[in-house]
Amino acid sequence: MYRSFTLSALVPLFLVFAAAASELVVAVSTEPPSLDPTTNAAAVVDLLLHHNLYENLVQVDSKGELHGQLAESWDTSPDGLAYTFHLRAGVCFHDGTPCDAKAVRESFLRLLDPATAVPHPEYFANIAQVEAPDTLTVRFVLKEPDPAFLPALALGDAVVTPVSADLSTRPVGTGPFRFSRWRPGDRLVLERNPDYYLPGIPKLDRVEFRFIPDPSAQLAALKAGDVDLVAELTP
Repeated sequence: MYRSFTLSALVPLFLVFAAAASELVVAVSTEPPSLDPTTNAAAVVDLLLHHNLYENLVQVDSKGELHGQLAESWDTSPDGLAYTFHLRAGVCFHDGTPCDAKAVRESFLRLLDPATAVPHPEYFANIAQVEAPDTLTVRFVLKEPDPAFLPALALGDAVVTPVSADLSTRPVGTGPFRFSRWRPGDRLVLERNPDYYLPGIPKLDRVEFRFIPDPSAQLAALKAGDVDLVAELTP
């Protein structure tokens, strides 16, 4: 039986996939125009790279519950205007620079900068200030109480990245996989991050996305063994 998965199922698959092979080749129908999820509205960017290469302060699980990701915990002020996040210690970006409070603050200042032209600035327009009182503490001050603030921090728009990186072509994050190469019109390759902060993750050494827009060609590649999975297999 041929295996078909929706793209949304691929994130946990990469983290727990246990097989004899150390790499996985996936056929996908759409190629992202850019690899920067903060500035790119294409859903395929999030679906391929979110949680694999990029991470957030918080994440939403399959039950819709919020958990810490780069933040171990957070506190909310009684008036609902200030959120203080306590970061994981020792986390680094793929380029070796520390993912500390200063880096998180700079990442969000980039997000809030009108020149960045994020697809949905309204999600973050309620942020008045981003502060880094110490190395592992980040504080957000809101203009008014906002129950949607925490869920917004889990979106692909709000991934934490070093501002010095050229994310559109050579993305840098903190995730279990790091960027290897992107050959436009052909494939995107991710490799295992040996310095990932969660031990034993990921299970794979390499993930390769091959951009095959024609469903018939995807199926032919699957039958020939050129790919291991087809992200979306039509009847």
